[in-house]
This record gives sequence, C-alpha cells and structure tokens, in this order.
Amino acid sequence: MKQKKYQEKLSRIKGFPGDQKVKLFWATVSANRTEYIVTNDLS
Repeated sequence: MKQKKYQEKLSRIKGFPGDQKVKLFWATVSANRTEYIVTNDLS
C-alpha cells in the first residue's frame, strides 16, 4: 500500500479575527491533484 505524504503549516486566514490561527494540511495525490484540509484544532 502506498502512503500519502503530507505537509502542514500554521497560518491565519485574511478576514478572520487576528488571534484565530488554523492548521493547513496539503497532500499531493497525483501529478495534477492536491488535496487541502484546514482545521482550527491546534493540538
């Protein structure tokens, strides 16, 4: 089975309150497809 590799970044979203941070995860699924997930769970 092939494992997906992903990256993450702690970021802010323009228009959100200044102290609200989110985690952005992205994984390259194939050469022309990337999946993104954003969560406010920082644990």
